[in-house]
Amino acid sequence: MEVQVRRALEQVPSLAPSLRFALEILHMPLAQLQRYVVEQAEENPLLELVDISSASAESISALSGNEHSEEPDAGLSGSFQDSSDREAVSDEDLSYDGPARAVSLHEDLLFQLHCLPDDTPGLKPAEVLIEWLDSDGYLRTPLEDIAQAEGLSAAALEQGLVVLRRLDPPGVGARSLSECLLIQLAHRNQSASLAARIIRDHFETFTKRRLNELVGKLHASPAEVRAACETIARLDPKPAGNFSAAPALPLIPDLIVRKLEGDEGDYEVELNDDALPRVRLNRRYRNLLQDPSAPADVKRFLRERLRRALWLLKALEQRSARLLGIGRCLVELERGYFENGVSHLRALTQDEVASAVGCHPSTISRGIAHKTIQTPYGIVPLDRFFGGGLTNSQHPSNRISAHTVHAELQQIITSEDPAHPLSDEVLGETLRGRGYPVARRTVTKYREQLNILPAHLRRQLPVS
Repeated sequence: MEVQVRRALEQVPSLAPSLRFALEILHMPLAQLQRYVVEQAEENPLLELVDISSASAESISALSGNEHSEEPDAGLSGSFQDSSDREAVSDEDLSYDGPARAVSLHEDLLFQLHCLPDDTPGLKPAEVLIEWLDSDGYLRTPLEDIAQAEGLSAAALEQGLVVLRRLDPPGVGARSLSECLLIQLAHRNQSASLAARIIRDHFETFTKRRLNELVGKLHASPAEVRAACETIARLDPKPAGNFSAAPALPLIPDLIVRKLEGDEGDYEVELNDDALPRVRLNRRYRNLLQDPSAPADVKRFLRERLRRALWLLKALEQRSARLLGIGRCLVELERGYFENGVSHLRALTQDEVASAVGCHPSTISRGIAHKTIQTPYGIVPLDRFFGGGLTNSQHPSNRISAHTVHAELQQIITSEDPAHPLSDEVLGETLRGRGYPVARRTVTKYREQLNILPAHLRRQLPVS
């Protein structure tokens, strides 16, 4: 076991600052990246805004008086290569402090991880798992799927999960509500308490508020059971409720899909470049760096800012190429959806898209996070094309998206007789008859995700 964990940990390389920066840029939603690019242009004299689009004019109107060079920059190739005053600066000489914005759940957890000793077992897998948490702090994706996507062993991820669950807020990293509550009790050193026993062994009875039944099963007094239930009620079912997985930002599509005119029905994928401010190297400060009469301390300052400017320009270029590649791949793999709507949506895996695009699955995970694509059916989150789903018995390699089943379930319930609503069992039979292999408990889960009441609460008495 220790050998497997050690080998798994060795698969997670230590990233250079420039690569960490590029991954952070890739992870940013478009609206957040807008603000960040403007902030960098304000703070770094080696950067200047070139073209302010209407989408970003309001947020950067204060920069309207900035001077711009008369000629466009010729590009990054060859910049400063002939300067005799240039000193070698490695990635390790510079640190990346991250964008100036509100701290998210993921960033707060990463900060806590980085405060632990570097030799902490499970540290690197825990860092990977943080990227898979949802906005409530839960780990909804099975470890086996994460292991396949990230190229790690399940044993390594289990060890990383132990580390993750030691962090604040208590309950983060849980895979179910009961697990979340037990983790919070463990943080309070109450794992052996009556409240923990109720959650572990009689959680369904507790949720139905059958206190007398609990008294009989636990052989405890009514007062003790009542106190334990009150302890559970004070726990937080959403431990990350005070955080936001991503800042609240306007919904601006990162990618735009258009159907081309003609009989072939091909689609064109474009980046929404108009919404992003454009930056280039400032010619005046670049010339100052090459001026032999410039003070040495000024040159040192400008060299550092130059490196950061080049990082940003390269990261933006890489982000554009990666998103465009993902978008084109989605159009190719989800042709049925783009032609016929959500009923033909497949459930893709990050590994499948990573193989087609030519990158690691973790890069796909960052690339689709908080990103959207404008389709013929509106603006859709990129992660809607991934994860979950059901296996089609007739086509095992073609997984049906949960969103497809959601739409079908919604349609069935909308069409039901209000006086005789369908039970989850009947809904499951109906869905299976339409080719969706769902169990009753899956129907219940999907119905709750759609915020649809159970049958006995949907019933409407006929008007007399």
